[in-house]
Amino acid sequence: PRRMQVNRPPGGIHGRLHVMVLEARNMTDKEFFSRQDPYVEARISHGTDVRRTKTKNEAGKHASWNQELIFDVTETSRKNLRLHCRVMDANIGRDRLIGTVEADCSSVATGHKGIDRWFPMSDARNKKSGELHLDISYIPLAAALGSAYPAPPPNSSNPYAVSSGPSHYGAAQPINPAHGPPPGAGQLYGAPPTSFATQHSSYGSSHLPPPPSYGSNGPPAYNPP
Repeated sequence: PRRMQVNRPPGGIHGRLHVMVLEARNMTDKEFFSRQDPYVEARISHGTDVRRTKTKNEAGKHASWNQELIFDVTETSRKNLRLHCRVMDANIGRDRLIGTVEADCSSVATGHKGIDRWFPMSDARNKKSGELHLDISYIPLAAALGSAYPAPPPNSSNPYAVSSGPSHYGAAQPINPAHGPPPGAGQLYGAPPTSFATQHSSYGSSHLPPPPSYGSNGPPAYNPP
């Protein structure tokens, strides 16, 4: 959604108000020759930041957005927190007001459960102009940061601690943190199995001996008939 950045009110940020704009029904139609294109814009009390949904082209009297709008809430404003929504009809010239909604969010921001309900909309003449379905919840900033930074794993005291390789490869060799791969890159296995050296010790280090059937002088000379 489009965001208009402005200076926030004084006071530290306490948490975030999450407003899920779900749908609207039975809206007053502002168009005469086509279907209206509704969208929702919202702000909270003690602040002028505006959030808005996408425009639902040709939606008419019923629209569905399923879009979340998030607002920072200060410690000083959360105890008297109100949400102001305007449902608008997008036009090439000037957008037209379909209806407004005002929701008291103080209880949500002070620890009570969220709000999920249909709110009645009123037009500029204070007449009913439809209903707006909102799902409102509040997350304190401390809880939000806690979910973003989970607790470290049990072996975090040694970031280079990794499980050893398969037992038949011998003991795993330790990694020097100054020269080894970064944490989580794994660990090199140790020496190959001893059975390999025992089985192939007669082959030498550089080449294989000639097949024993030819003797040490190689294959016999070829004599043509």
